[in-house]
Amino acid sequence: MADLQRALAEAAAKEHARKQKELYDKRVETLIKIQSALFDKAQSYTRVVIGLGYGGFFVVWAGTRSYMLAVEVVWSALLITFSLFFYIVYEIYQMIFHTTILKGLAKITEAPLEEFERRAEEHEHLVERKNRHLMKVWFVALVLTVIPGLVGALILINGFVRFLLTH
Repeated sequence: MADLQRALAEAAAKEHARKQKELYDKRVETLIKIQSALFDKAQSYTRVVIGLGYGGFFVVWAGTRSYMLAVEVVWSALLITFSLFFYIVYEIYQMIFHTTILKGLAKITEAPLEEFERRAEEHEHLVERKNRHLMKVWFVALVLTVIPGLVGALILINGFVRFLLTH
């Protein structure tokens, strides 16, 4: 009788542990979905702001370039164009990166059941390595985008200030 009670207690404990793990997994999945949605929205917002920033610069630049020195006009446009070029190159790189990751994910879903876990783990390790590489590329892209963009904007602002102070 004691063996039966012990077996029932163990079975109940295992079932409780299984339910707890299931609940934990559902919570993690929900948090990942929420975080992914927030990240996607933040990324979209950032792209809109950056696009408006570049567009705004060129609108202001086009409207005021006749009041600036020729060298200011050329350098500010060149630096902002340089910044925009590297921003677009990085966005294209990132698009290719994500497409490659999604293709790998599609291969996992097509895998036979007995290979699914192994392929999923391999893909996860590949994604981790690629993400580390992407962060290095991101930092280079950030520097090549931000520094010339800020310098170009400062040249434009300097042209404004110089014009206003001399007229």
